[in-house]
Amino acid sequence: MADKVGLSICPGCPQQLSFLNNTTRLSLVTRTSIASVRNRQSSARVFAQLLSFKARRELDVPFKSGPFPPEQYVREVERVVNVTFPDSARICYIGDSTWRATLKPVTFFSLSATPACDIRVFHDNSALKISSNRLVLDFKGVPVQFKHLDFDLSLLGELYVAESRSSKQWQNKRFCGQVDLGLKVDMPLPFSMMPDEVLMPVGNGILDRILGAMESAILAGLIRDYKEWCQKQSVQTSSSLSEVAPFAM
Repeated sequence: MADKVGLSICPGCPQQLSFLNNTTRLSLVTRTSIASVRNRQSSARVFAQLLSFKARRELDVPFKSGPFPPEQYVREVERVVNVTFPDSARICYIGDSTWRATLKPVTFFSLSATPACDIRVFHDNSALKISSNRLVLDFKGVPVQFKHLDFDLSLLGELYVAESRSSKQWQNKRFCGQVDLGLKVDMPLPFSMMPDEVLMPVGNGILDRILGAMESAILAGLIRDYKEWCQKQSVQTSSSLSEVAPFAM
């Protein structure tokens, strides 16, 4: 009598029954092993869709104070903004102590965009403060899911003057400060399927390079601009004195 799979089984043939039993057990073991491997693979990595990138830079620049106090200089908000963003084509004042800064294009794997953020800069408690929570990314030639990314920007920083810790007489002051930049992004496909240990270094690196460009501009131009401001103040003071002098005679 033939079974459903076409094998002939007779009561006197235990070898055939043994073969079928072994085959059945092998099939069950194989399926169980495959399921076990799949479970281990699925639990080995967690693919997070919401990622938080961050970067931080600190500033400590010793210098010699000029004839006019540097504490007064850091109140010159527009001057410090122009030092931080020396390319005038990429920075513009939009009102309410806020500047719109267009940064250089950034690349995240194969995705490129030009970021622009509105930065509020103001003086408070003897320090120059910067903050921003608005970021616009200009994408070109990308799928539609990248044009409507859900993200939160956080930019907080300050610049202030402190006494120098150096024993050198020609360095009696310091420009000090720090800035923190954070970005939370709900990653679309295919990035949402990539492990965070691959995505995080790339995203953090982009933010660090943005802060690095700001830091380099400040290091290159802040002390020079402070000296120029002192010279301008001297000229204005001399002009004011010369105008007052005739009336004092």
